[in-house]
Amino acid sequence: NDVRARQAVAYAVDPDMALDIVFEGLVTREKCTVAQGVVGNDQAFCSSIGYDYDPEKAKALLAELGYSDGKRLEVQMLTWTGGNREKLLQVFQSQLKQVGIDAKIEVMDIGSLNARVKQENNITEGPGSFDLMGWSWYDPDILYQLWHSPGAYEGYNSPELDALLDLTRTTTDPEARLAVVQQVQTYLIEKAVHVPLYTP
Repeated sequence: NDVRARQAVAYAVDPDMALDIVFEGLVTREKCTVAQGVVGNDQAFCSSIGYDYDPEKAKALLAELGYSDGKRLEVQMLTWTGGNREKLLQVFQSQLKQVGIDAKIEVMDIGSLNARVKQENNITEGPGSFDLMGWSWYDPDILYQLWHSPGAYEGYNSPELDALLDLTRTTTDPEARLAVVQQVQTYLIEKAVHVPLYTP
């Protein structure tokens, strides 16, 4: 639940390198939390609020949280079978290890993953977890479905985020709605709640 832990993970991974190794140019790096062609997908805007690979920043954030070579952060990375996702997580696992995060990978079918993510989000003790998932949706309303409390997976939520997400459903002027969608994306990315990676 500490933003610094989530940000440390975001700084510790190098998606560009990982995607090049695993997919060899067959996917596109994605900087936004909504898909290409969807209202709000603006790569320049999302790049300005996203994370660049910075292992030293990751280490500094972990140090603030009391982690060091003698006390490493343990996490679980969850994903579903196929699509080279496990290989991608293996690259991330190596990158995380270099900054002091020991990550265990678990791969399962998508139904099990959906249930497991919800279960993990309701656990308050033990190793933290994050998941590599993907969604296809034609409107930024996917963000409401994922993140408005209680959330599709009962994960991160806040009154501030709920208020912004409510506005995405009630704002009818297209330009005004786009501005709200960008506020939602800014909130999710800056707090490292949702870290965009790639588009197949």
